[in-house]
Parts: sequence; C-alpha cells; structure tokens
Amino acid sequence: MDYVTENGKRARSRRTGLLEVLVLPLVLVACGDSGGSGTGSDSRTGTETTTAADDSTSVPTTSDGGSATDSEGVPTTGMSGDGDESSTGMSACGASPDDCPASTCQTASCVAGRCVYDNLPDGTEVSEQTPGDCGVSVCDGAGEVRRDADPDDLPDDGVACTVDSCDGLTPVNTPQTMPCYTGMDGTQDVGQCVGGTHTCDPRLGDFGACEGEVVPAIEDCDALHLDEDCDGAVDEDGPSCAVCGDGILSAGEVCDDGDTVDDACSATCSAQQEVLGFAVGGGPSCALLSGGVVKCWGFGASYGLGYGDKLDRGDDPGEMGADLPAIDLGAGQTAVGISTGDTHICAVLAGGGLKCWGYNFFGNLGLGDILNRGDDPGEMGDNLPLVDLGQGALVKAVSGGENQTCALLVDGRVKCWGKNIGGELGLGDTEDRGDGPNEMGDNLPFVDLGQGPTAVDLSVGYRSACVVLTGGAVKCWGSAGFGQLGLGDLQPRGDGPNEMGDNLPVVDLGAGVTASAVSVGRDHSCALLSDGRVKCWGRNIDGQLGIGDNQSRGDQPNEMGDALPFVDLGQGQLATAVVASYNYSCALLTDGALKCWGVNVNAELGLGFDSDPIGDGPGEMGDNLVAADFGSVAAVGVYAIRSNSGTDRTCVRLEDGSAKCWGINIICWCGLGTKDPVVGDGPGEMGDNLPRIKLFSAMW
Repeated sequence: MDYVTENGKRARSRRTGLLEVLVLPLVLVACGDSGGSGTGSDSRTGTETTTAADDSTSVPTTSDGGSATDSEGVPTTGMSGDGDESSTGMSACGASPDDCPASTCQTASCVAGRCVYDNLPDGTEVSEQTPGDCGVSVCDGAGEVRRDADPDDLPDDGVACTVDSCDGLTPVNTPQTMPCYTGMDGTQDVGQCVGGTHTCDPRLGDFGACEGEVVPAIEDCDALHLDEDCDGAVDEDGPSCAVCGDGILSAGEVCDDGDTVDDACSATCSAQQEVLGFAVGGGPSCALLSGGVVKCWGFGASYGLGYGDKLDRGDDPGEMGADLPAIDLGAGQTAVGISTGDTHICAVLAGGGLKCWGYNFFGNLGLGDILNRGDDPGEMGDNLPLVDLGQGALVKAVSGGENQTCALLVDGRVKCWGKNIGGELGLGDTEDRGDGPNEMGDNLPFVDLGQGPTAVDLSVGYRSACVVLTGGAVKCWGSAGFGQLGLGDLQPRGDGPNEMGDNLPVVDLGAGVTASAVSVGRDHSCALLSDGRVKCWGRNIDGQLGIGDNQSRGDQPNEMGDALPFVDLGQGQLATAVVASYNYSCALLTDGALKCWGVNVNAELGLGFDSDPIGDGPGEMGDNLVAADFGSVAAVGVYAIRSNSGTDRTCVRLEDGSAKCWGINIICWCGLGTKDPVVGDGPGEMGDNLPRIKLFSAMW
C-alpha cells in the first residue's frame, strides 16, 4: 500500500500476511478529531512519532528527538509498496472527488478526512487505448502505466495489397506479391512463355505491373529452335523452318524423330508409322496401325482377307508395305482394337462399334446369316454392317476363337456368338448364335458371370473362353477335355442349364492369388497374375504349362490352387503379358525380353532352331530357359494363334513401332514376301537378321 505524506511524497507500506500495516505510525490529522499526547518509536526505522494532545498533526521523530522528514524536509508517514497497497495523504479531503486526484493506475478515497490511494492490480487495462498500435496499455501494479505487446491489435495502413502484422510493439505493413500472366490462355509454361509477378506498391494502394513475364511473340526460326509464340511447336514459320529430320516437330510435320529414315516416323515427317496392335489367326494376320488403320495378310484363298477377293497376300514381293491396302471399314471409321479367329477377323471401332469379316458358316460374324464377308467386291466399307449387340451396347474389346467370337462391353458385360458345340458361348445350351435372323441384338443374351463382379479382360480359345473379373478372379467356360477350365474335372460348362452365373466356380489360383489378364489357347489356359507371375493349366503333352513335366493340370481334383506351380521364368523375372497358343506358351518379361516354352517343331519358341519340346522335363525352365532372339529392340507385345494347329507362329510388337514374326510361313503368314515354309529355324535367321514386317513402305 502506498501512502502520501503531508508534502505529497509517496511512501510504501509492507505486506504482513493478508493485512497491510504501516510500519511507521500514522497520525491522521483532525477531520475534527483530537488525540492524546505521547511519544512512540519504530524499532525498524529508528524514528519516533510524537503526538501532542492539542495538535491535530502528528510528526514522526528520530530516535534522537529530531523530526522524521524526507530530503525536502517533508514529514514522512510511511513507505511505498506494490499494487493494491494504499497511501494516505496529509491533505484534508472533503465531499468533492477532486480533493483526492489520482493517476490513471490509482484509485483514491477519503479516509478520516485524509486522501488514501490504491494502486490498480498489475495487468489492469487502462481505459484509453490506441487501436492498431500492436500493444495494450496496462497498469504495472505500482501505479504506473506499462505497454504490453498485443499481436491481435493489428495495424491497418488502408492498403489492400499489404499484409498488416506486428513485430512486438512495432506495426509492420508488408507489401505482397502475386503471380500474373497477361498472355493468351493456354500459352503459359509452353515454349518460352512464363508467368511473372505483381508486387504491391503502397504509394498506389494497389499491385504494380506484371514483371518478369514472357508472353507469346512472333515465331522466328533460330539456331536454338525456340518456341516464341508458345503454341507447342517450334520454327513453324518462314522458308527455313520445318526441316524434316531436325528432331523438332514443326508446323506441317506429323512427326520428326531426328532423321529422314523411313521408320516409325516417315522419311518425309508426314506420317506416324507405328504398329499399335496385332492379331494372329489360323489363316490371316492383321495389324492395327497409326491412325486406326487395319491391314491384313496371309491365307485369303478360301475366305478372303477383307479386300473383296480371295487372294493370298504377303508371300510374294510387292504385296506388303505401301502395296498392301488398308481394310475399308467405312467412311470415317477407324479401329482401336482387332482380333482374329481361325478364319475370321473383327475390329473394334473408335465409337464402340464392331465389324467382322471373313468366314461365317457358323455365324462367326454375328450378322444373322452364314454368308462370308470381304471375299467379294462390294462387301466391305459402308456395306459391311455393324455387329448388333443390343440397344446402347458399346464394345471395349473383342476376341475370336475357332468359329466363335466374344465381345467385352464397356460396362463389363460379355456377349458371345457363332459356333457353340461345347458351350463356348456360355449361354446354357449348344445352339449356334448369329447364323440366323433375330438371334443378335437384344435377343442375344449376356454371358451370365454371376452377381457382383464384371469382366475386365477376355480371351477366347479353340472351344473355350475365360474372363478376369474385377477383383482378379478368373472364370472359364466351354470345352474341358484337358482341364483347360481349371475346375478339376473334364466337364464342359455353359452347354447346359444352371452351369453359369454363380454356379460357375472361379478358377482356384491359390491363396491370395489374383489375375490381371488371361489367355486361352487350343487346350490350355494361362493367367498373368497381379504380381507379374504366371500360372498355366490344361493340356500339357508338350510342356506348354511350363512346370517341368507333361502331365495335364486342372482335369483332376487337387491340381489347382496352391498345388499348381508358378511358371519359373528365371531368377527375379516377372511378366507383363502372356499368351497361350496351340501347344506352347510365351511370357513377355518386364525388360522386353520374351520367353516361350512347349512345342518347338517349327521354331515357334524363337530360339533359331527346331527342337524337342521345352518345359516338359526338369531343368528346362527358369534361368535355363533361353529367351527368344528377335533382335536388339525390346518387345512391348506378344501374339500367337490361339486355336487350331498347323499354323503355329509367334509375333512381337517392338518398342520402335515395328513388328516381327517367326514360325510356320507356308502361306505367307509372316508377311515377309517369301514362301519359306518356316521362318527362324536356321542359323542367321533370327535376331537382327529377322526382317520386320513391312506395313508402311518397302523399308518399314
């Protein structure tokens, strides 16, 4: 507690417990009161206080009898203290509050006619504050005002593009920046064009100009080949621009791979020339090329290849390359997928439609009759009908078998038509579909795959078919004479009622094992598993299952699941694709190499020679299995005939956009312009010596 002496000086009291007492005796001067006389002393200060009976003023004295005064000669009445302590003034006070004036951090009261002052507690906010000065004024407990920082008392300089903040008690107004670009939409970060920065100018009260940006300018052919107009092409204007072979895609060029060699980019830079897809059938072979173009070659004498005649193609010079016509799919129609059966061909169109041509005795083409298409003039192009799969049906993929065809729709459902001798259509009977009127469209049932999952992959073989479902399960139906359905018996599925849907078991690939793709061959099937491993089941007379013996799997109980071995592709080797053919199989590895196993009587395995089967005995698989030698360019796709025998050949699509084939070539299936019966069975015929199939020109 503070108190005030008669001369106005403030002294401080000492706290004692909860009570505050004055060490020095305090004599309150009359407010009309009188006190007795006497002398007192303060043992702490050594002062004495003398009280006169007839005087209303008490003055402290020292131990030697002198008066206790401050440096100015004013009698002291106490000692100053901290907050909440009070002081008593020696001046009289009356009814008016002005008699006891107090500072901002004190309160005053009149006690016994004298002014008493109390300090406000530490931290008490004073009434007068300045907004936006980053601080708050508070009492310090000793009667004085103190400034404390207040980070919430933000300044405001009135400029919208500054960020107002506090650095302790100091207001800070930081100019902001923001990205900017004034060029045309879609040009920023293309070519030379880059964005700039707006910076706040407090003097203007707004952001300044966009600085550091580069906007489109007139294109100029220069040594650095810069894209000044930011359209994604360079050097496209002027007589010296658009130089084919400079590796820069310019206006007027479709491609430019840095040379003028006829390859995946034409020698004139005017056309992309890549093989995007491939299909191998019993008679025809077909390729899906850049631009959605389809070309076919091989045996056409009986059913044609889609050129309006019955001519073979690819067995003589001058029949391939630019001399091999594109299949006429109709005005404006392009293909996104192809597949071949034994003797018929189908193309998935860009809009989700489907067209098929070739042999049609069993309704293979799905046109409601048994008339072949494509072997006589006027049957292709706009005259070739779309396959009617029902209202709103759109095709994602197609797969052809011996004389049947299945389509995977974009909604994951499946429809099949054609020959149905073994239930290969999966419709619960053995009636052919598509060979008569009113059998297609909405009248053609969907294959019942059961409740829930839908199909994500589809493969049709000789007389059976398999799908991979969402979640990685595999279901197969059709003929089962060698266990190719993987169900532990020889019973066909899909040829009678109550065999499909939820009654059709999934193929047991083992605990926790799921598939990402499936391939069905003549009498065996292979699955590419989700982890890149491979399992095969069905007929195994030539080691086509790749498990070191010639015992079929899947035709007896307890042969599937964990009991079915993985195909040993070698230490650390995983596959990206698998294909099951007649009596052999191939896996495309992650490094672009290809390993094949099974029958090799016609050099099908790509080893450069004929041999006994490989994979039917111990020590023939794994690291001992030699990769096919098709040259120094890695493969990105593998293809083989999946149904009948007598035409075994293997083809790869290479990462440079070309394709190569080897194996049986009796009727020009390899498309090399020769009648050599077998390609790849002699020294010097494989590797880089194996010619590419010429599909665009005499060179490519």
